[in-house]
Amino acid sequence: MTRVVVDPRDPDRVYTTHSAYRSGSNKAYVYGSSDGGRTWRNLSGDLPDAPVNDLVLGHGGRLHIGTDQGVFTSRSGEPVWSRLGRGMPAVPVDDIEYDAGHRRLLAATFGRGFYELATN
Repeated sequence: MTRVVVDPRDPDRVYTTHSAYRSGSNKAYVYGSSDGGRTWRNLSGDLPDAPVNDLVLGHGGRLHIGTDQGVFTSRSGEPVWSRLGRGMPAVPVDDIEYDAGHRRLLAATFGRGFYELATN
């Protein structure tokens, strides 16, 4: 497990990300629960095969994740993902933070520096 996030507005809404890289799998794993973790839904959907390293909640309940292939975003609870970061290379993103005041993500990459991404 690489991250556990509890929605501050609804403590029953929980998300987890996972990396099976050390087990030899490149699959992306994102799960969500709306009942405090009693049941889970696979939200990985159409993510590329790459470990998921981080997850943050954005404006309107959007999910933003950092993977070994860049940053992706999805509407809360939807397993449909879009790449963020026009011009950002497909590099491992180890850490992301959401800046609510400016509706942007800050992404820290492995060896390629920091990126500021608009989330609109």
